[in-house]
Amino acid sequence: MHRPRVPDPGITTDTFTMHWNGKKCSRVASPSFGGTNNVLFGVRALKPDNAWAVGDSSVTGALTEHWNGTKWSEVPAANPGSNFNDLEAVSAASATDIWAVGDHLGASLPFDTLTEHWHGSAWTAVASPNGTTSDTGVNQLVGVATISSKDAVAVGWAQSKGGPFYQVLILKWNGTRWAIA
Repeated sequence: MHRPRVPDPGITTDTFTMHWNGKKCSRVASPSFGGTNNVLFGVRALKPDNAWAVGDSSVTGALTEHWNGTKWSEVPAANPGSNFNDLEAVSAASATDIWAVGDHLGASLPFDTLTEHWHGSAWTAVASPNGTTSDTGVNQLVGVATISSKDAVAVGWAQSKGGPFYQVLILKWNGTRWAIA
């Protein structure tokens, strides 16, 4: 099921991050922006001084944050959708080969799959197929596993417009493009 995009009216949410120092967890400040919705859904640590968190913000759209071992900072996401962009999960083969997945709201109002790639200096949107045609359904990616630069898998679901049934959506990256598996 698609996650609610905005909390109850009048409620503002900020990102929330914790850090484990080997003995205890403590809250660490992370970027949040005005508006009503700042949420992190996925995190991937490559090293103690290199971690990524992804989510969405009502101000920035897709939200990507980087941990450098001391603090979190926002790194602009690609945000290809004209209205709404959301990242649900992140995975990495290396520090310069990172995938984030989710969905974005197209101009005709369905949700389309969203895949973004970090190549070491910027996030770029990479075309990805939908399980249903974009003008008739909702498509969302909620998980990703990166095996190598030529092998990644993203999972989620698709629903035809007005349809009560959800279908599993699995995408495979072959080093060149995403395809339905």
